Amino acid sequence: MTSFDPIPTDFIVTQISESKSGRFYAGLTGSLWHFVWANVSVELDSDNHTHHSINQVFFPRFLFAEELQRQLDFVEMRKHKFASSSDQLDPTSEDKNEVFFSGPIWGDYGVGVTEDYQIFLVSSDAGYVYNLGDLSDLARDDLNRWHRAKTEVLSDGNNYYLAAGSTHRGNQISHSSRRLIEAIAFERHVYGQLDPVNVFDLFSAFCTLVDSSLSREFPSDYISLLIEEQESLSSANAPKWLSDLILALQDAIFDGHYLWGDDVEIISHSEMPYVVKGFEKLSNAQRCQMVLIRDLHSALPFVALALVVGMLDSSSYADLLCSGLQPDSEEEISIRSQTAVIDFLGMLAR
Repeated sequence: MTSFDPIPTDFIVTQISESKSGRFYAGLTGSLWHFVWANVSVELDSDNHTHHSINQVFFPRFLFAEELQRQLDFVEMRKHKFASSSDQLDPTSEDKNEVFFSGPIWGDYGVGVTEDYQIFLVSSDAGYVYNLGDLSDLARDDLNRWHRAKTEVLSDGNNYYLAAGSTHRGNQISHSSRRLIEAIAFERHVYGQLDPVNVFDLFSAFCTLVDSSLSREFPSDYISLLIEEQESLSSANAPKWLSDLILALQDAIFDGHYLWGDDVEIISHSEMPYVVKGFEKLSNAQRCQMVLIRDLHSALPFVALALVVGMLDSSSYADLLCSGLQPDSEEEISIRSQTAVIDFLGMLAR
């Protein structure tokens, strides 16, 4: 008798494959792929029970489709090259099972394709490839959305924009990054419309970027609020790796003027110009990311700052915030999916 598997129901995913080491699942959540691994440890506890660990990754569907097209183009180019050469590929060769992969594009993950157009998620860190199997049709559907989205982006010579629609506050959907506007057009095809109020996704994050004055400048009272929130964590209670990270962050952003640490009790008035100057180093997109993180996750400001300047990767950030949570809990899934959206905004709006 097959034992009941709660993961498809708990995570709203479909099992794709199974091996001795565990099971691989995939599904769609808004504009994100949701990949889940249930890994089985070979170690047994005192009652001879195996241990399971669950890992999950949210991967932007737009980015997946974009890379899928790149890999398909490579396969077609390779076929054409050998078709016009005397050294043609043997149809029975194992080459047709080779997974072509250009490298990771989202954390440690990328997209792979075989010559017979099977689609894979590739983990460069672990060296594993995961065939999407029956869910490959969803990836192909996204490829059609990606192509349609690209045709809908217009240019005025300076920025790229969508002819229809506006932000939550009525501003034009426009930016200097073509890929960002393409990804928003793609999201419209995913949902059927753009809804910045009831759905937190890339367009909602974009509205904060365009509509909020905080994305353009942090006023002094907002900076003071951030410092107060950071001081709520005593450096004596922080893990060493986190303390070390924040000290390195202050060296980089505030030119060695420490606002938090073992020897810092009160921020003097003379330090504030360095604080303001530090936050001025951020781009509009990075300030927007900090605002979103503060509003959604209530994360410590310097942890958010480390994330947006690239000193803390999004996976480690999410692991920190999700410590102690159940992997299938609504809170953990929200944190990880929202972090993926915020990180994606930063990638596209550079």
